[in-house]
Amino acid sequence: MTDKEFSLKIPKLMVEAVQKLGTLEFYHALLRNFLTILPKCDAYILKMGRNHAPQMLHFEGGGLACMELYLSGIYRIDPVYQLCRKGPQDNFCRLSDFTNDGPEYQRYFAFVTGGGVCENLAALYSLPSGDTIVLAWDLEEECGRVSHETLVWLREFYEISSVLHEQHLRHLAVNPDVRILSADSTLPWAILNSSYELLHQSENWHEQGGPDLMAYANAHGLGSGLIRMASGEWSAGRFPSSTQDNARLWFVRLERPTETQAPASFDEAFSQFADEAWRPSETEVAKLSLQGYDNATIAKKLNIGHQVVKNYKAALYQKAGISSEREFFTQFLKFVLTD
Repeated sequence: MTDKEFSLKIPKLMVEAVQKLGTLEFYHALLRNFLTILPKCDAYILKMGRNHAPQMLHFEGGGLACMELYLSGIYRIDPVYQLCRKGPQDNFCRLSDFTNDGPEYQRYFAFVTGGGVCENLAALYSLPSGDTIVLAWDLEEECGRVSHETLVWLREFYEISSVLHEQHLRHLAVNPDVRILSADSTLPWAILNSSYELLHQSENWHEQGGPDLMAYANAHGLGSGLIRMASGEWSAGRFPSSTQDNARLWFVRLERPTETQAPASFDEAFSQFADEAWRPSETEVAKLSLQGYDNATIAKKLNIGHQVVKNYKAALYQKAGISSEREFFTQFLKFVLTD
C-alpha cells in the first residue's frame, strides 16, 4: 500500500466509525478498518481488566482453537493482559515491545509461535470501568512481520481512532455484568435472560416499544439479527453472562433510523469548519486534503505546483496552531463529532 492509498483510507475510517458511535458495533468497525492495512490474520476483540479473565467479544479468522487455549489459562502470562491488570490502558503495541519482561515473555512467545504466529499486534482503549478493550491481530508466519512503514500507518490509524473513542465513551456506560451499554442514547435497550425475562433496561424501555418486543420474543423466540416491528427495527444479539456460568443473555436495542445515524454531508461539515481567515486557495487545498487526496493529486486538480500545495498547507497549519496533516484531520474530526 502506498502513502496515497493510506491517506484515502482515513476519511473512510472516520465515516464508518462515526456511524457506529455509541453502539456495540463501534469496535467492530475499528477492527475492520485496521484489517485493511494488515495482511491476512486472525483478529479478536477482548475485554481485559484487573478483576477478571479476558472476555472475548468478537473473533474473525481460523485460530479459534488457539484462542480457546488462551482463554483456558495461557492469558495469565500474556504481557498485554498483565499490563491491563495494572489499570485501564491506551496504547498501540506489538509483542516484541515486551522482550525485556523476563522468562514469562519467553514462555508466552513460545506459545504464540507454536501456534504458527510470527507477529502479534494490539490496540488498547481504556474504559471508565477500569477495564480495557483490546483489538488484537495474530499474523501468520507465511505473511511475515509487518514492515516499519505499515507500523507507522497503524499507529496513525490508532491515534485517529483514539479521538473517535473519546467521543464513543460519551455514549456509553460500562456495566460489569453486561459489558457495554448505551448510556445517554434516546433509543431503548434491554438485557434479557434465555427465557426472555427482563434483567436490565433503559429508562425509556416501556415507553418506546419495549413491551412489544418482549411479547414478540415470548411468542416467536429471538435470533441474532434484525427484527422488524411496528415500533421500529430492533437488533438482537447473544453474549455470555459474566455472572452466571454457562449462561447466555440477549442484548436487544431499537436501531436508529438510517437518516439519523448518518453524519452531515462532508460539504456541509467542511463549510462550517472552514475558517474565514483562510484564503480561497487555502480553502480549496484544505477541502481536498480532508477528502484524502495527496499533494500530487491536489496540485493536478487545482492546476498548481506541488510546492505551492505544500506552502498552502503550511499556511493552514500555522493559522490553526498545528504542525502536521494528522493534527489537521484530528481538528476536523473533533469539530464533526462535537458540532
